[in-house]
Amino acid sequence: PAISADSDRIFSSLRNVTVQENVIRGPDGTRALHVTCTAPPGKLGVVVDTPGGRPPVVFAVREDSPLRRAVDVGDRLVSVDGEDVTEKNAREVGRLISRKNNHPERTLVFVREDFEKGGGGKEKSHHSSAWI
Repeated sequence: PAISADSDRIFSSLRNVTVQENVIRGPDGTRALHVTCTAPPGKLGVVVDTPGGRPPVVFAVREDSPLRRAVDVGDRLVSVDGEDVTEKNAREVGRLISRKNNHPERTLVFVREDFEKGGGGKEKSHHSSAWI
């Protein structure tokens, strides 16, 4: 089934982070916001968790995180530098991103399904979590 992108695109730069947002419409008519962040080297100040096993979900964002204005609690992390991470647990994602801490930039793609309602919600169960 085809997925179509709406014309809504937002580009911004936040503390050396480039953000592109695209509204994607699925085959069933549901809409999701895809947030692509190009982040600088170093720690990102985001906790990802894998409640229920997978996919990785943003559980917390530090106030000093370079991604603070780009991602919300509840966003699903779907790729890192083009690598699909939807089948990885939080620790695996943490290790993957840590290996890239010194790269000049890293591209992370998040999906926010309930963006029209004002963001995600914090999951209560912790199966695996990691700071990235």
